Amino acid sequence: MVELAVERQAVQRALKNYHMYGWLFEKDAGARPESIQQTYLEEVAHCDIYIGLFWQGYGEYTIEEFEKARALHKPCLVYEKHVAIEQRDPQLTTFLLSIQHVTDPRGLTVSRFQTAIELADQVYRDVMHLLITDFRKSRKQPPVWNIPYRRNPFFTGREDVLKQLHEYFTQATTAALTQPPAITGLGGIGKTQVAVEYAYRYKDIYHDIFWVNATSRETLIKDFVTIARLLALPAKDEHDQTIIVAAVQQ
Repeated sequence: MVELAVERQAVQRALKNYHMYGWLFEKDAGARPESIQQTYLEEVAHCDIYIGLFWQGYGEYTIEEFEKARALHKPCLVYEKHVAIEQRDPQLTTFLLSIQHVTDPRGLTVSRFQTAIELADQVYRDVMHLLITDFRKSRKQPPVWNIPYRRNPFFTGREDVLKQLHEYFTQATTAALTQPPAITGLGGIGKTQVAVEYAYRYKDIYHDIFWVNATSRETLIKDFVTIARLLALPAKDEHDQTIIVAAVQQ
C-alpha cells in the first residue's frame, strides 16, 4: 500500500527503540500458502500491539484487521493523518467517527498527526505509556520505600506547611501535578526535615514513596535510574538514560 508508506517506516523506527518489531505486509509477508486475508488476520492474532494508521483511503482488509484486534482484546493505538481530509473516503470518515464515541465503552481515542516525524514521536510516547500502564496493572510487589532518613522524633511545628502539602497532593489534578510545589528557603531552615516528616506522616495513603536527590542533574538522573530498578520497569537496563527517566515519569 503506497499511502502512508513513509509514515509506517517511521513507526517501525520508533518501535526499534523498545527492541520491538513492526510487521508490514508488503515488506514481511513474503510468499505464503495462505490467502492474503488469512495472512493479515494471523499476524494480528500474533501481535502484541495493534497500530492503525489512517489517512484518505484504506485497504480491503483494514477494518477487518482492526475488528479482529479489538475482538482479541489487543491494545490498539490508532493514528489519523489530519491533512487534506476533504479527500478522504467517506466510509473511512464514518469508521473513524464510529470508534471515537465518547460514551462507548468499546471506543478509543484517535491521535492526529501531520508529519512522519510527529507520528514517530507520538508512537514512541504512546507505546512507552502503554508498556508502563500494563506493567503497573500486572505488577504484584509490596510498596517501595527508599527515604534515606529516619524520622526525627523531635520534629515540631510547620503544621501549616504540612497541611498545605497534604491538601495539594490529595486534591490536585494530574495536570496540576506537572508543576509540583517546592519548599524553598536558605540552607539550614529545615526544608529536608519537612519533606521527611511529610513522607512518614502520610505514608499510608501512598503505595510507593521515593526520595530523589535534585542537587544536580547527575544526581537526579542517578536516582531516577534507581527508581526504575526498584520497580523493575521494562526500561531499567536501557543504555540511554533518557529512556529510563521517561519510563519513571510515566
